[in-house]
Amino acid sequence: MVNKKLQGKKNRKSGLEFERKVRKDLEEKGWIVSKWMNNVELTNTIMSAECYSCIIQKPIIVGRFNQRLDEKPVAEVLYGRLVPSKRKYNPFNHALSIGTGFPDFIAFKKIKPIDLIAANEETVIYNEIIGIEAKKAKYLDKEERVKCAWLLQNHVFSKILIAFKGKEGIEYDEFKE
Repeated sequence: MVNKKLQGKKNRKSGLEFERKVRKDLEEKGWIVSKWMNNVELTNTIMSAECYSCIIQKPIIVGRFNQRLDEKPVAEVLYGRLVPSKRKYNPFNHALSIGTGFPDFIAFKKIKPIDLIAANEETVIYNEIIGIEAKKAKYLDKEERVKCAWLLQNHVFSKILIAFKGKEGIEYDEFKE
């Protein structure tokens, strides 16, 4: 019989080790990496299509449905907002106190647009800011996919990469809505 407590400890340790490898790999590729200490808090509501069209903030539509044919169309909508993530604290080992932000990392690096350099115009340097979620099995669950979509729609990150264990080491897959 499998001891769930020991399996959980083993999985957490393995996940943290994989996160360290991902961070090291990104730093070797020229990214400046930091632990992301925020999370997306999602709240859902049901509203009519008329109300949805007058909303300024970009919510995510989870599903569209009608209760009856004679009623107006109704949509289930998720609102998100960034909140500080909770920390899991281990009083016996401070090194194991971890943040639970989503995604795991924020990374940025300076990029120079080639077209401006070729035109001998004033060189402008931009920062590319991305989010990275480390997953050994590559796949996000439904809530994580919705959070990624919200982060991209609200321009928190220019893109979100999913880091996973591939055949030749760590591989990255860009999240697509």
